[in-house]
Amino acid sequence: MKYPDGTIHCSFVMGKVRNAPVKFTSIPRLELQAAVLSTRINKTLREELDLNIQSTTYWTDSEIVLHYLKNEKRRFQTFVANRVEEIRENSCPTEWNHVPGTLNPADDASRGINPSELARNHRWLRGPEFLWQPESSWPNVGLGEILDEILELKKETSANCTDVNACSESSQRKPMPQRPTGERALQWVISNSSDWDNLTRKVPWFIRFTHFVRIGCLTVEDYEAATLAVARIIQRSAYKQEIKDLETKGTVKSTSRIANLNPVLDSDGAPRVKGLVQRPPVTDAARQQIILPRKHSATSLIIRHTHKMIGHLGHEHGIAKVREKFWIPQISVLVR
Repeated sequence: MKYPDGTIHCSFVMGKVRNAPVKFTSIPRLELQAAVLSTRINKTLREELDLNIQSTTYWTDSEIVLHYLKNEKRRFQTFVANRVEEIRENSCPTEWNHVPGTLNPADDASRGINPSELARNHRWLRGPEFLWQPESSWPNVGLGEILDEILELKKETSANCTDVNACSESSQRKPMPQRPTGERALQWVISNSSDWDNLTRKVPWFIRFTHFVRIGCLTVEDYEAATLAVARIIQRSAYKQEIKDLETKGTVKSTSRIANLNPVLDSDGAPRVKGLVQRPPVTDAARQQIILPRKHSATSLIIRHTHKMIGHLGHEHGIAKVREKFWIPQISVLVR
Protein backbone atom coordinates (compact mmCIF):
# COMPACT_ATOMS: atom_id res chain seq x y z
CA MET A 1 0.00 0.00 0.00
CA LYS A 2 1.30 3.44 -0.92
CA TYR A 3 -0.07 6.56 0.70
CA PRO A 4 -0.44 9.91 -1.10
CA ASP A 5 2.62 11.27 0.67
CA GLY A 6 4.72 8.42 -0.74
CA THR A 7 4.87 6.36 2.44
CA ILE A 8 4.89 2.62 1.78
CA HIS A 9 3.27 0.07 4.08
CA CYS A 10 3.25 -3.72 3.79
CA SER A 11 1.14 -6.11 5.82
CA PHE A 12 0.20 -9.76 5.89
CA VAL A 13 -3.40 -10.31 4.71
CA MET A 14 -3.76 -13.97 3.78
CA GLY A 15 -1.51 -16.96 3.35
CA LYS A 16 -2.06 -20.53 2.28
CA VAL A 17 0.28 -23.51 2.22
CA ARG A 18 -0.26 -26.97 0.80
CA ASN A 19 1.61 -30.16 1.46
CA ALA A 20 3.32 -31.88 -1.44
CA PRO A 21 1.34 -34.92 -2.70
CA VAL A 22 2.40 -38.41 -1.70
CA LYS A 23 2.82 -39.30 -5.36
CA PHE A 24 6.05 -37.93 -6.74
CA THR A 25 5.62 -34.55 -8.41
CA SER A 26 8.48 -32.62 -9.94
CA ILE A 27 9.63 -29.33 -8.42
CA PRO A 28 8.62 -27.30 -11.51
CA ARG A 29 5.08 -28.69 -11.25
CA LEU A 30 4.91 -27.84 -7.54
CA GLU A 31 6.08 -24.31 -8.29
CA LEU A 32 3.41 -24.04 -10.98
CA GLN A 33 0.78 -25.21 -8.51
CA ALA A 34 1.93 -22.49 -6.11
CA ALA A 35 1.49 -19.90 -8.86
CA VAL A 36 -2.06 -21.15 -9.46
CA LEU A 37 -2.74 -20.83 -5.73
CA SER A 38 -1.47 -17.23 -5.79
CA THR A 39 -3.94 -16.19 -8.49
CA ARG A 40 -6.80 -17.87 -6.64
CA ILE A 41 -5.93 -16.03 -3.42
CA ASN A 42 -5.76 -12.73 -5.30
CA LYS A 43 -9.19 -13.39 -6.80
CA THR A 44 -10.63 -14.16 -3.37
CA LEU A 45 -9.15 -11.02 -1.80
CA ARG A 46 -10.48 -8.78 -4.53
CA GLU A 47 -13.96 -10.22 -4.01
CA GLU A 48 -13.93 -10.04 -0.19
CA LEU A 49 -12.03 -6.83 0.61
CA ASP A 50 -13.74 -3.46 0.36
CA LEU A 51 -10.64 -1.85 -1.08
CA ASN A 52 -9.88 -0.33 -4.43
CA ILE A 53 -7.01 -2.57 -5.50
CA GLN A 54 -5.48 -0.89 -8.53
CA SER A 55 -2.84 -3.45 -9.46
CA THR A 56 -1.42 -6.80 -8.44
CA THR A 57 2.20 -7.90 -8.56
CA TYR A 58 3.11 -11.56 -8.29
CA TRP A 59 6.50 -12.81 -7.15
CA THR A 60 8.01 -16.23 -7.73
CA ASP A 61 11.51 -17.61 -7.34
CA SER A 62 10.91 -20.16 -10.13
CA GLU A 63 12.29 -19.14 -13.51
CA ILE A 64 10.52 -22.11 -15.10
CA VAL A 65 7.12 -20.74 -14.07
CA LEU A 66 7.98 -17.39 -15.64
CA HIS A 67 9.03 -19.17 -18.83
CA TYR A 68 5.67 -20.95 -18.84
CA LEU A 69 3.73 -17.70 -18.46
CA LYS A 70 5.69 -15.66 -20.97
CA ASN A 71 5.54 -18.35 -23.65
CA GLU A 72 3.54 -17.41 -26.75
CA LYS A 73 4.59 -20.02 -29.31
CA ARG A 74 5.28 -23.45 -27.85
CA ARG A 75 2.73 -25.95 -26.56
CA PHE A 76 3.08 -27.72 -23.22
CA GLN A 77 1.98 -31.05 -21.83
CA THR A 78 -1.63 -31.20 -20.58
CA PHE A 79 -0.79 -30.79 -16.86
CA VAL A 80 1.26 -27.66 -17.50
CA ALA A 81 -1.03 -26.24 -20.19
CA ASN A 82 -4.15 -26.40 -18.01
CA ARG A 83 -2.51 -24.56 -15.10
CA VAL A 84 -0.85 -21.98 -17.30
CA GLU A 85 -4.25 -21.28 -18.86
CA GLU A 86 -5.83 -20.72 -15.43
CA ILE A 87 -3.01 -18.42 -14.35
CA ARG A 88 -3.28 -16.35 -17.53
CA GLU A 89 -7.06 -16.10 -17.13
CA ASN A 90 -6.66 -14.51 -13.67
CA SER A 91 -3.48 -12.51 -14.27
CA CYS A 92 -1.25 -11.02 -16.94
CA PRO A 93 2.29 -12.25 -17.66
CA THR A 94 3.54 -8.70 -17.13
CA GLU A 95 2.36 -8.84 -13.50
CA TRP A 96 4.78 -11.65 -12.71
CA ASN A 97 8.32 -10.96 -11.48
CA HIS A 98 11.26 -13.01 -10.34
CA VAL A 99 12.54 -12.81 -6.77
CA PRO A 100 15.68 -14.57 -5.52
CA GLY A 101 14.98 -17.49 -3.22
CA THR A 102 16.80 -15.81 -0.32
CA LEU A 103 14.32 -12.91 -0.44
CA ASN A 104 11.18 -14.98 -0.88
CA PRO A 105 9.10 -15.17 2.36
CA ALA A 106 6.97 -17.97 0.88
CA ASP A 107 9.89 -20.34 1.51
CA ASP A 108 9.45 -19.82 5.25
CA ALA A 109 6.14 -21.67 5.11
CA SER A 110 7.58 -24.70 3.32
CA ARG A 111 10.83 -24.83 5.29
CA GLY A 112 9.31 -23.94 8.66
CA ILE A 113 10.19 -21.33 11.30
CA ASN A 114 9.99 -21.14 15.08
CA PRO A 115 6.92 -19.38 16.53
CA SER A 116 9.22 -17.09 18.48
CA GLU A 117 10.65 -15.72 15.24
CA LEU A 118 7.22 -14.50 14.11
CA ALA A 119 7.02 -12.20 17.13
CA ARG A 120 10.22 -10.37 16.14
CA ASN A 121 8.89 -8.43 13.16
CA HIS A 122 9.47 -11.36 10.82
CA ARG A 123 9.26 -10.97 7.05
CA TRP A 124 6.44 -13.54 6.87
CA LEU A 125 4.16 -10.92 8.47
CA ARG A 126 5.64 -7.67 7.16
CA GLY A 127 6.93 -8.84 3.78
CA PRO A 128 10.44 -8.73 2.35
CA GLU A 129 12.48 -5.59 2.85
CA PHE A 130 12.54 -4.61 -0.82
CA LEU A 131 8.74 -4.13 -0.83
CA TRP A 132 9.22 -1.25 1.62
CA GLN A 133 11.37 0.49 -0.99
CA PRO A 134 10.37 2.29 -4.24
CA GLU A 135 9.71 0.07 -7.23
CA SER A 136 13.00 1.17 -8.77
CA SER A 137 14.75 -0.73 -5.97
CA TRP A 138 12.86 -3.99 -6.51
CA PRO A 139 14.79 -7.03 -7.79
CA ASN A 140 15.11 -7.09 -11.54
CA VAL A 141 16.66 -10.42 -12.46
CA GLY A 142 16.74 -11.54 -16.10
CA LEU A 143 15.57 -15.01 -17.07
CA GLY A 144 18.14 -17.59 -18.12
CA GLU A 145 17.82 -20.35 -20.71
CA ILE A 146 15.81 -23.45 -19.72
CA LEU A 147 16.20 -26.85 -21.38
CA ASP A 148 13.22 -28.04 -23.40
CA GLU A 149 13.11 -31.31 -21.42
CA ILE A 150 12.48 -29.37 -18.20
CA LEU A 151 9.75 -27.23 -19.76
CA GLU A 152 7.66 -30.33 -20.59
CA LEU A 153 7.03 -29.24 -24.15
CA LYS A 154 4.57 -31.20 -26.22
CA LYS A 155 6.20 -33.03 -29.10
CA GLU A 156 5.68 -31.17 -32.32
CA THR A 157 4.21 -33.08 -35.23
CA SER A 158 4.72 -31.84 -38.76
CA ALA A 159 2.53 -32.72 -41.71
CA ASN A 160 3.57 -32.44 -45.34
CA CYS A 161 0.75 -31.75 -47.76
CA THR A 162 0.86 -32.00 -51.52
CA ASP A 163 -1.80 -30.59 -53.81
CA VAL A 164 -2.15 -32.64 -56.96
CA ASN A 165 -4.26 -31.14 -59.72
CA ALA A 166 -4.92 -33.46 -62.62
CA CYS A 167 -7.16 -32.99 -65.60
CA SER A 168 -8.86 -35.78 -67.49
CA GLU A 169 -9.86 -35.52 -71.13
CA SER A 170 -13.23 -37.13 -70.52
CA SER A 171 -15.65 -37.42 -67.65
CA GLN A 172 -15.13 -41.18 -67.57
CA ARG A 173 -12.01 -42.12 -65.67
CA LYS A 174 -9.47 -44.22 -67.54
CA PRO A 175 -8.29 -47.52 -66.05
CA MET A 176 -5.39 -47.13 -63.67
CA PRO A 177 -1.99 -48.09 -65.14
CA GLN A 178 -1.05 -51.50 -63.86
CA ARG A 179 2.73 -51.17 -63.96
CA PRO A 180 3.67 -49.17 -60.83
CA THR A 181 6.46 -46.66 -60.50
CA GLY A 182 8.66 -46.29 -57.46
CA GLU A 183 9.03 -50.02 -56.82
CA ARG A 184 11.38 -49.39 -53.91
CA ALA A 185 8.65 -47.47 -52.12
CA LEU A 186 6.15 -50.21 -52.88
CA GLN A 187 8.55 -52.80 -51.50
CA TRP A 188 8.62 -50.85 -48.23
CA VAL A 189 4.82 -50.62 -48.11
CA ILE A 190 4.47 -54.36 -48.67
CA SER A 191 7.07 -55.29 -46.06
CA ASN A 192 5.56 -53.02 -43.41
CA SER A 193 1.91 -53.99 -43.80
CA SER A 194 0.20 -56.29 -41.32
CA ASP A 195 -3.12 -56.78 -43.09
CA TRP A 196 -3.81 -57.81 -46.70
CA ASP A 197 -7.04 -55.86 -46.96
CA ASN A 198 -5.25 -52.73 -45.73
CA LEU A 199 -2.35 -53.34 -48.11
CA THR A 200 -4.62 -53.58 -51.17
CA ARG A 201 -6.13 -50.23 -50.19
CA LYS A 202 -2.79 -48.48 -49.76
CA VAL A 203 -1.27 -49.58 -53.04
CA PRO A 204 -3.97 -48.24 -55.41
CA TRP A 205 -3.80 -44.83 -53.75
CA PHE A 206 -0.04 -44.93 -54.13
CA ILE A 207 -0.26 -45.83 -57.79
CA ARG A 208 -2.95 -43.24 -58.41
CA PHE A 209 -0.87 -40.55 -56.77
CA THR A 210 2.26 -41.39 -58.74
CA HIS A 211 0.36 -41.20 -62.01
CA PHE A 212 -1.46 -37.97 -61.08
CA VAL A 213 -4.94 -39.40 -61.52
CA ARG A 214 -7.93 -37.47 -60.29
CA ILE A 215 -8.61 -38.27 -56.64
CA GLY A 216 -11.90 -40.04 -55.98
CA CYS A 217 -13.43 -43.23 -54.61
CA LEU A 218 -11.58 -46.44 -55.37
CA THR A 219 -13.24 -48.86 -57.76
CA VAL A 220 -13.15 -52.65 -58.06
CA GLU A 221 -10.76 -52.23 -60.98
CA ASP A 222 -8.42 -50.24 -58.75
CA TYR A 223 -8.35 -53.06 -56.16
CA GLU A 224 -7.69 -55.64 -58.87
CA ALA A 225 -4.87 -53.53 -60.27
CA ALA A 226 -3.43 -53.16 -56.76
CA THR A 227 -3.51 -56.94 -56.28
CA LEU A 228 -1.63 -57.48 -59.54
CA ALA A 229 0.87 -54.75 -58.69
CA VAL A 230 1.65 -56.28 -55.30
CA ALA A 231 1.97 -59.74 -56.84
CA ARG A 232 4.42 -58.51 -59.49
CA ILE A 233 6.57 -56.78 -56.88
CA ILE A 234 6.73 -60.00 -54.86
CA GLN A 235 7.48 -62.12 -57.92
CA ARG A 236 10.29 -59.86 -59.10
CA SER A 237 12.06 -60.28 -55.78
CA ALA A 238 11.39 -64.02 -55.36
CA TYR A 239 11.47 -65.32 -58.94
CA LYS A 240 13.90 -62.98 -60.62
CA GLN A 241 15.78 -65.74 -62.47
CA GLU A 242 12.60 -67.59 -63.42
CA ILE A 243 11.11 -64.47 -64.99
CA LYS A 244 14.31 -63.90 -66.93
CA ASP A 245 14.27 -67.50 -68.21
CA LEU A 246 10.62 -67.27 -69.21
CA GLU A 247 11.23 -64.05 -71.12
CA THR A 248 14.23 -65.45 -73.01
CA LYS A 249 13.58 -69.20 -73.28
CA GLY A 250 9.87 -69.53 -72.57
CA THR A 251 10.51 -72.06 -69.80
CA VAL A 252 12.27 -72.30 -66.45
CA LYS A 253 15.14 -74.54 -65.46
CA SER A 254 14.34 -77.97 -64.13
CA THR A 255 16.04 -77.07 -60.85
CA SER A 256 13.67 -74.15 -60.27
CA ARG A 257 11.38 -74.27 -57.26
CA ILE A 258 8.34 -73.72 -59.50
CA ALA A 259 9.39 -75.95 -62.42
CA ASN A 260 6.66 -78.50 -61.61
CA LEU A 261 4.02 -75.78 -62.03
CA ASN A 262 4.97 -75.29 -65.69
CA PRO A 263 4.78 -71.50 -65.34
CA VAL A 264 4.06 -69.06 -68.13
CA LEU A 265 4.13 -65.29 -68.32
CA ASP A 266 0.88 -63.40 -68.72
CA SER A 267 0.47 -60.22 -70.72
CA ASP A 268 1.79 -58.19 -67.79
CA GLY A 269 4.91 -60.31 -67.33
CA ALA A 270 3.70 -62.10 -64.18
CA PRO A 271 4.43 -65.85 -63.80
CA ARG A 272 1.26 -67.93 -63.63
CA VAL A 273 0.44 -71.63 -63.42
CA LYS A 274 -0.20 -73.15 -66.84
CA GLY A 275 -3.44 -75.07 -66.54
CA LEU A 276 -3.75 -78.49 -68.11
CA VAL A 277 -7.36 -77.98 -69.19
CA GLN A 278 -7.64 -75.38 -71.93
CA ARG A 279 -11.27 -74.39 -71.38
CA PRO A 280 -12.38 -75.24 -67.84
CA PRO A 281 -15.66 -73.81 -66.44
CA VAL A 282 -13.80 -71.37 -64.20
CA THR A 283 -12.41 -67.86 -64.49
CA ASP A 284 -9.03 -67.21 -66.07
CA ALA A 285 -7.60 -66.27 -62.67
CA ALA A 286 -8.65 -69.64 -61.21
CA ARG A 287 -7.32 -71.53 -64.26
CA GLN A 288 -3.94 -69.76 -64.31
CA GLN A 289 -3.23 -68.64 -60.77
CA ILE A 290 -0.54 -66.11 -59.88
CA ILE A 291 2.46 -67.89 -58.36
CA LEU A 292 3.62 -66.49 -55.03
CA PRO A 293 6.43 -67.70 -52.73
CA ARG A 294 5.50 -69.33 -49.45
CA LYS A 295 8.11 -67.49 -47.38
CA HIS A 296 6.95 -63.92 -47.88
CA SER A 297 5.20 -61.58 -45.45
CA ALA A 298 2.51 -60.64 -47.99
CA THR A 299 1.71 -64.32 -48.56
CA SER A 300 0.88 -64.70 -44.89
CA LEU A 301 -1.36 -61.63 -45.17
CA ILE A 302 -3.28 -63.29 -47.99
CA ILE A 303 -3.79 -66.46 -45.92
CA ARG A 304 -5.04 -64.52 -42.89
CA HIS A 305 -7.29 -62.32 -45.01
CA THR A 306 -8.86 -65.30 -46.78
CA HIS A 307 -9.33 -67.19 -43.52
CA LYS A 308 -11.14 -64.18 -42.05
CA MET A 309 -13.20 -63.60 -45.20
CA ILE A 310 -14.62 -67.15 -45.28
CA GLY A 311 -15.59 -67.01 -41.62
CA HIS A 312 -12.74 -69.18 -40.24
CA LEU A 313 -13.88 -72.33 -41.99
CA GLY A 314 -11.76 -75.46 -42.46
CA HIS A 315 -8.28 -75.70 -43.95
CA GLU A 316 -9.37 -77.23 -47.24
CA HIS A 317 -11.95 -74.54 -47.75
CA GLY A 318 -9.35 -71.85 -47.11
CA ILE A 319 -6.85 -73.40 -49.53
CA ALA A 320 -9.49 -73.67 -52.24
CA LYS A 321 -10.44 -70.01 -51.76
CA VAL A 322 -6.82 -68.83 -51.99
CA ARG A 323 -6.29 -70.86 -55.17
CA GLU A 324 -9.03 -68.96 -56.92
CA LYS A 325 -6.36 -66.31 -57.53
CA PHE A 326 -3.01 -67.45 -56.21
CA TRP A 327 -0.90 -70.57 -56.23
CA ILE A 328 1.35 -70.83 -53.19
CA PRO A 329 3.66 -73.86 -53.11
CA GLN A 330 3.26 -75.94 -49.92
CA ILE A 331 0.33 -73.81 -48.86
CA SER A 332 -0.83 -76.44 -46.38
CA VAL A 333 2.17 -75.50 -44.20
CA LEU A 334 0.77 -71.99 -43.83
CA VAL A 335 -2.89 -72.92 -43.42
CA ARG A 336 -3.04 -74.49 -39.99
